[in-house]
Amino acid sequence: MLKILAPLPLLLFHALGIVLGTVVYACSARYRRIFLANLRQAGFDQPGLRRQAIAEAGKAVMELIPVWFRTQSAVASLVQDVSVLELVARERARGRGIIFITPHMGCFEVAAQWYAERHGPLTALY
Repeated sequence: MLKILAPLPLLLFHALGIVLGTVVYACSARYRRIFLANLRQAGFDQPGLRRQAIAEAGKAVMELIPVWFRTQSAVASLVQDVSVLELVARERARGRGIIFITPHMGCFEVAAQWYAERHGPLTALY
């Protein structure tokens, strides 16, 4: 079923993710308590940021469908902006290895697929 849905536009997954994030936040007291504790600990417990974080958490979950069920090339094409690419290219040209440290936010799986597809081999550990 998920494979059938995977080709749908990313915007649709994001819209559904906002709904999902909001529903889970509203319906699960345990999730809400942990979510708010994490926001406070990170120093981001402000109403506007809270709503945005709830939406982004749902979007990250829904993004997994196209990431897991599209081809690597299709997933790599979803990347629109990479601000450190010049630094990475310069260091690789000097023969240096690169260690990417990525958070578990914003569908981190895409970064590895994008890099491997466009720039060369990558080993990922988690």
